[in-house]
Amino acid sequence: MTMVSPLSGEALGDPGRLRVLRATGLLDENAGAVLDRLTGLAARLVRAPVAMISMVDEDRQVFPSAVGLPEPWAGGTPRSHSFCRQVVASDVPLIVTDAREDWRVRDDPAIDDIGIVAYAGFPIRAPRGQTLGSFCVIDHRPRVWSTEELSVVGELAAAIEAEIATRLSPDGTMPRPGETERLRTIIAVQREVAAAAADRDTALDLIVRRAMEALPGAEGALIGLVDGEDLLVVATAGALGGHGRARVGIASSLAGRVVTSGTTVRCDDTVADDRVDHGSSIAADVRSIVIAPLLDGGRVFGTLGVSSSRPLAFDDADTEQLTLLADALTGALRHADDAAHRERALGRATEAVSALKAGEQELLQRAQLLDLTQDAVVVRDLDGRITYWNPAAERVYGWALQDAAGHDMDRLLGTIWAGDCTRESIAAALYGRDVWAGELEHRRADGRRVTVLSRKALQRDADGSPVAVLSIDTDITARRAAEQALRDSERRFRSQFAHSATGQIIRGADDVIQEVNPAFAAMLGYPGDALVGTTVAGHLTAETRLARNRELAALVTGQADSYQMQGQVIRADGSLLDVSTTVSAIRDESGRPERFVCLFQDISDRMAAEAARDAATADLADRNRELENTNRLKQDLMGMLGHEIGNPLTSILGYTETLIDGWDSLPAARQLDMMDAIDRNAHLIDGIVREVLTLVALDAGRITATPETVPVAGYLELARANSNSVTTVLDCPAGLTASVQPGHLTQILTNLLSNARKYGGGATSITARADGDTVRIAVEDHGPGVPAELRPHLFERFSRARATARTVSGTGLGLFIVRELARANGGDMHWEPAPEQGSIFVLTIPA
Repeated sequence: MTMVSPLSGEALGDPGRLRVLRATGLLDENAGAVLDRLTGLAARLVRAPVAMISMVDEDRQVFPSAVGLPEPWAGGTPRSHSFCRQVVASDVPLIVTDAREDWRVRDDPAIDDIGIVAYAGFPIRAPRGQTLGSFCVIDHRPRVWSTEELSVVGELAAAIEAEIATRLSPDGTMPRPGETERLRTIIAVQREVAAAAADRDTALDLIVRRAMEALPGAEGALIGLVDGEDLLVVATAGALGGHGRARVGIASSLAGRVVTSGTTVRCDDTVADDRVDHGSSIAADVRSIVIAPLLDGGRVFGTLGVSSSRPLAFDDADTEQLTLLADALTGALRHADDAAHRERALGRATEAVSALKAGEQELLQRAQLLDLTQDAVVVRDLDGRITYWNPAAERVYGWALQDAAGHDMDRLLGTIWAGDCTRESIAAALYGRDVWAGELEHRRADGRRVTVLSRKALQRDADGSPVAVLSIDTDITARRAAEQALRDSERRFRSQFAHSATGQIIRGADDVIQEVNPAFAAMLGYPGDALVGTTVAGHLTAETRLARNRELAALVTGQADSYQMQGQVIRADGSLLDVSTTVSAIRDESGRPERFVCLFQDISDRMAAEAARDAATADLADRNRELENTNRLKQDLMGMLGHEIGNPLTSILGYTETLIDGWDSLPAARQLDMMDAIDRNAHLIDGIVREVLTLVALDAGRITATPETVPVAGYLELARANSNSVTTVLDCPAGLTASVQPGHLTQILTNLLSNARKYGGGATSITARADGDTVRIAVEDHGPGVPAELRPHLFERFSRARATARTVSGTGLGLFIVRELARANGGDMHWEPAPEQGSIFVLTIPA
């Protein structure tokens, strides 16, 4: 029976986890530069062919950031091809050496389809612990992951969690930074339009100008209102300023599609889009368009559009922004359109209510005038029972008049009073001042709560007695929800800022620190308040400041919204701390950076581990080179010995066999010749052995010198005599001395004279001179000289000229030994060309 890993379907399908996962936005968009850099860093540090961030939902896994995955798997896979789902289900790391042999995953089709063999995955958790996915590295062959590699992946997973936390509140409802800014923009514009609602033309002009400003790519904007079969342009701004009062057919225009569909439409390029009138677009210099509907209770009564002369000027975020702006401004636009009429209607309503003395029927007839206002208008008697409400009240509260009439208004709508306000306090205000205004919360027929700005007036009869209460309620639910969302976002950010384990600061555009969280203060060793008012640059090393300035340039000019870099900060005790820094800009309405949020991650342990790893790698490389050199020396030595000793040894064996077998029959002269040949070859082998022993001693570092003051002339005479170089001219001043170990000088001179005899026809002269604090001894021959290609390698081991390698016996070690002995005595050896022909080998030793 095949064993199967116990995956928790309940954990994977948990609604709370899925809600937080979707709130990150990582299922539908790219991860961004910061997460991409972390993924690439994991692949490089661990040397894995594949690294990725995997977000796991009910039936798939999505890769918002991945390195090394082939198509068609680069964007994601079905959950059937997912090791990462086990990480999510168990909430612990999953480490696999060979998936084909591991019972937990060996049946996963990703092994064959994607080539996953070795796997190391760590959970990615939200601030409140929900496991959203996995950060993993993958190899296509079996692999035992080292402790250091797993530590690197775990640390990077923690950095990814910190980055996601900046997008997401601990409860998973925090808007992303872009949504927060959109809410700020919408609320600001809504407030401006509400303030100008008394003047319809001013309000319309303000809406188009603010819509164009809210979308950076917009060059023009207009509002069109439905007028029969056409849209009538009633307000324009920017590049569309010349199109005021123009009419556009609903049936034949892109704006008409918005009216008929009730949805926002975007055209990325009018040249290639058959939905638009190409001639009109070219004439108006319009290449990109976004148009959003203005809705009233599900009915489209107009459109709000922006344009640009550039293709692809708007993206999905711009489309969403304009849609939200149009939705939020619809009520304000209706109020602006109806402001004058509402004043007249309210006046007539007051008159109608005052005429209750003529009977309730007459009151109801006159109250029909209130049907024209877009606010909910409610008339109730002094006991609170509803006697009338207009169609707008039906839209706001969801109850038809015939269903609401006769019911207590506060009970039907489940009124919740704000603060210390009560039903009794409102009644007291009405009886005392005849008016009251404030915010109330009501319940719709479908159970949803709405917030209204309620203005109430007490109506009296001709005798001054109260007869009814008139309420005019404006639905401000969207505005209050936006404001509350902004407050919640700020509160969640403050909580995350204060309790995050990642060091965080907020600084102004002048680099002065405004806020510091406890983690950053502890990281630098300061009390939190001590850092506020100081500059960030004052806590950075000079090198880090230069690198930061290069990154800041792109941030300030708007080419990037954030950057990540590594550097060093200066702690309170003067020590340096390695950190990874992520900086994001908070921009004002014009797009200029207003403040910066800076995150600091302590990476000193990781940097130390990487330095230790690099040092160990370098040491290992040095040892490998030493082993290679030793092995090469052994091979060269074996080859040389096999050749140079083999020939004389064969000769010795041949002569000795001949002498043993035929000694009595050989003439005496022949016997002497053979004995002489045996002696020469024996001495040749002895010389080779001594050279090899000297070489081994040199490589082992056992050659040391004990210099003595020696007479140079005497050693030159002895060397000339021992080498049978009686014709060599000797030129040495009397009394010249040198500081050298005598045996080393003898071996050097013997090798130089032997080399001259083998390759140069014998030494022609030996010259010795005092040269400052050194003695210069030159051995000259008139041979063919040293070939040009051999000169750079002349004093290396086993170095021999190709032309003489087969004709002249030798080990190729003589000159190498000569130079090393000279250096052991504080001198050196080099070669010079003879003036006419031949070579000069120059020995310099201390005087």
